[in-house]
Amino acid sequence: MSKESKDFGTTLSDALELVAQAARTAGAPAAQTRGRKREMHKRIAIATTTSLAIVVVGVTAAFAVTGSNNGGATQKTAVRRAPPARRARPIR
Repeated sequence: MSKESKDFGTTLSDALELVAQAARTAGAPAAQTRGRKREMHKRIAIATTTSLAIVVVGVTAAFAVTGSNNGGATQKTAVRRAPPARRARPIR
């Protein structure tokens, strides 16, 4: 597993633990737990958004590199013309 996967797994398990704690506690401790939970959700959202942005940048760069292989010139394609139509033979 990569470091990012471990971090995400740890973050997810921490978030689940915080949810479980919030269900059991009341008052100020519960408010603190909800605050930590909100912070965890923000961190997950930021990590997901950052990962998505990196993927988008990579795909865009890949298309840019692929498109510039021909030096920016358009490629000429061969046009094949259909053979002339044959006339039907008269029925005798």
